[in-house]
Amino acid sequence: MALVLSNTILPRAYTQAWESGSMRALFAFTAWFPWVRLRINQIIQAEQPDVVICTHALPCAVLAKRERKFALLGVATDFQVHAYWPPRGVDGYAVASAPAAERMQKRGVPASKLRVLGIPVQPEFGCLQSSAKPPAGDSGPRRMLVITGGGRNAPYVPLYPKILRLLNLLAREPLDGVEWCFVFGRGDWLRLQAEKRLAGRADVTLLGLSGEMPMLMDWADLVVTKPGGLTLAEALALQKPVLLLQRGAGQEAANTQIVVESGAGMLVENAEAVLEAARRLTVDTSWVNALAGGVTRLARPAAAHEIAAWAEELVNQ
Repeated sequence: MALVLSNTILPRAYTQAWESGSMRALFAFTAWFPWVRLRINQIIQAEQPDVVICTHALPCAVLAKRERKFALLGVATDFQVHAYWPPRGVDGYAVASAPAAERMQKRGVPASKLRVLGIPVQPEFGCLQSSAKPPAGDSGPRRMLVITGGGRNAPYVPLYPKILRLLNLLAREPLDGVEWCFVFGRGDWLRLQAEKRLAGRADVTLLGLSGEMPMLMDWADLVVTKPGGLTLAEALALQKPVLLLQRGAGQEAANTQIVVESGAGMLVENAEAVLEAARRLTVDTSWVNALAGGVTRLARPAAAHEIAAWAEELVNQ
């Protein structure tokens, strides 16, 4: 619910807090809160790790302030970093982009403790990379994968009006030469609306929560989604350009900026723009092939392996 509110009602306020660290006092209080520290320390005591990898700033901040015998590695799972990661007491930071590394340096993290390794994704996304291919030449349908939901429904709710509009437009007039696959996750209401409008259409596939996302992304020529860090990293690992249905707020706004500025995707924001991109893809693939260069600049399919290798380095120092 907090993400829904931040993206629809208070996007500027949320983005400002995310970028500036204006909520640092509240964050510090949360990190100090006895129950939070106790729970984290209980896990450390039970596991006795040689290295702890934090993908969230809160446990990283707690552990950075205590005496420890283990290495501590922070891993950012968006393309930009917020202001709440602790600049001291951490042995290293893996970030997803050069702008993220620059921001961490400005906050006092030495360059020697920073590596641009990307966002870790499931190994399948890296394994399928060799089969990824650009859109077909003069024959064959173009393929659009539209991700409208995942395991958690709430973050996708702001997209629903746009997706419903897209479903209505496709129901009114099919787009020749384009195949569509919609993944609704746990968004049962929206999936029901899609089935009412598009069930039985040979050019449309409607899916719920799917464990086949690597294969689905590999199938697509374009991936239409919101700017969540993990989904973007998965698509880019498979060399797929992205169309972003909203700018978002906070980390999603930062992801949008980096993806668009890198040339790996486009901000479309409404159903008509999605259809126009699909229509353009049927007659001219040069623009989406140009996006592939931006994808290459951001894609890090081996991020998980490289982060694990760095963690091993820290243990052996």
